[in-house]
Amino acid sequence: MDNETVDRIQLILLGFEGRIGKRLDSFEAKVDARFALVDTRLDSINRELTLQNELLSPFIRWSHQVEEEVIRLSVELATVKNRLEKLENPPTAA
Repeated sequence: MDNETVDRIQLILLGFEGRIGKRLDSFEAKVDARFALVDTRLDSINRELTLQNELLSPFIRWSHQVEEEVIRLSVELATVKNRLEKLENPPTAA
């Protein structure tokens, strides 16, 4: 192989390398832009969830208080029912 052929092959390879480099640079830029977009969206979702948790927190505490009160009142109602039953059906003396 003569020097001229080697030079032409090297030029062709350099051209391929340059085109591949440009494509990779373009691809990397697109990937970076997509990651930035995803990161921005994740930050937005995180802020939204944090806000919703802050807004729901008082309601959740209130609902737990209501649940505890319902349980307490159910126990009290059962006690009253038992007492009423005893009053309606007193034990008979033998």
